[in-house]
Amino acid sequence: MAVNKLSGEVIGIGFTSAPINNETHMFTYANGQTVDLGPTTANVEPIAINDSGVMLVNFTNGAQAIYSNGTFTPIAQLPNATVTANAINNSGVIVGEIDYNTNTLVPHAGLYSNGVWTDLGTLSGAARGTRAVSINSSGQIIGVAEGKPIYKPVSTIPTMSCILLNGTWVELNSLIPTNSGFNLNLSVPVSINDAGQILIDIKTASGNYIHTVLLTPTQ
Repeated sequence: MAVNKLSGEVIGIGFTSAPINNETHMFTYANGQTVDLGPTTANVEPIAINDSGVMLVNFTNGAQAIYSNGTFTPIAQLPNATVTANAINNSGVIVGEIDYNTNTLVPHAGLYSNGVWTDLGTLSGAARGTRAVSINSSGQIIGVAEGKPIYKPVSTIPTMSCILLNGTWVELNSLIPTNSGFNLNLSVPVSINDAGQILIDIKTASGNYIHTVLLTPTQ
């Protein structure tokens, strides 16, 4: 499920009863009313919605599409890679990841606009690549980068929250005060809003989440 930040409209999936049991339908919920958007040729799960009501959806067969005004537009794939869309902004620009067939362990962050994917690269030193997870209306993009696996004392993959600045990924840990008390080198970014505020989940060394932190840019 996801929520339209402007209108508060909720999107999700529901299951029908008779005459067709367990057929999944997309729905919207707003102002106390649920609207059934109906079934599709493949079951669909909406994962994001922008302020215009345009949705990013997953199909059960692994494909993805943009849903607008009753029409599904497939998201194009790359011939030498598998792409995954994660978020959509109010201009319909999508961000996600590109997993090249030559090295699927190191995904590159990607941007999808007008039917074309653009490789946004990775955070320098991120041994396990970078994924773009959110984009706001002005085009600011945040992502999560992964380092080399750590096997002792507990097996884990370190994650680093980062932001794309002038075409280069920068760790958010380097942009916060050194006396903040937080270490964003073990964190997963959630979203960035139009004010530039960034929501982040911080993890312990064992991989457990212990804090949700809101970063607010200074002027």
